[in-house]
Amino acid sequence: MAIDSYAKLQSELSDTLNRTDLIADVTEFSGGTIEGAVQRGISKSERRCVRRLRTREFETSTAFSLSAGVETSQIPTDFASAKLFTLTSPVVSVLVGKDLTQLINDFPSTAAGTPNSFAPYGTNFYFRRVPDSAYTAKLFYYSIPTPLSGSNTSNVLLTKYPDLLFYGALLELTAHLEDDGRIQIWKGLFDEAVKDITDDNTANRWSGAPIRSSVDVRSIV
Repeated sequence: MAIDSYAKLQSELSDTLNRTDLIADVTEFSGGTIEGAVQRGISKSERRCVRRLRTREFETSTAFSLSAGVETSQIPTDFASAKLFTLTSPVVSVLVGKDLTQLINDFPSTAAGTPNSFAPYGTNFYFRRVPDSAYTAKLFYYSIPTPLSGSNTSNVLLTKYPDLLFYGALLELTAHLEDDGRIQIWKGLFDEAVKDITDDNTANRWSGAPIRSSVDVRSIV
C-alpha cells in the first residue's frame, strides 16, 4: 500500500507497531481531547525532517518592501532558513547574511543608507544600513511545509519523502515501546534516507553545470 495520505500513514504506523491503542485520541486528561500518539509522532517527525533537510522542494521566495527609516521587516511565518536575500530596486544587490551580534558590531550606528546586510532575530529581519528610502527586496528561503492534519491530508514531505516521514514517526513513537529491537533499524533507515535525499538533491542541482561557491548568506538552523 502506497503511503499517499495522512490516514494511510497513520494506519501504516499502527500496523507496523501492532499497537491499535496508539492511534486513538486521548480523552483521559482534563482540558479536553488531545491527538493520539500516532498523530503526535507524525507531527514530531515532520519537525525532525524539516531540521535535517535543505532540498529544492522546500525552496520558495517572497517580495519585501523596505521603508525609509525602518530597520526591521517581518520574517515569513513558514521561514526555516535563508538562502539568498537581494535588493531588487533601485539597483539589484545581494544582502550579506549575519547573526545579530555581528550585524551590530559591523554597523553600530543606525545611520541611514543603502542596506547591504541583514540578520534574523525573533520574528524580524534587521537591516544595516537602515534604509534611507523605500526599497524593494526579494527573499529566497527554505520553507516549513504546512503540517499534516485532518484538513491538510498531504504535503511535500508526504508526497516526496513518505519513507523518511514514516521512519521518523517510528522513532518518535519509541517512547511508547519497551525493548523493541527494531528501534536501531528504524534509526539507520531514517539516517540513510536523509543522506540519500541530500546526495540526490546535490547531484541533480548541479547536473550538467559547473559547481561554484555559494553567496555568503547565513541560515538559521
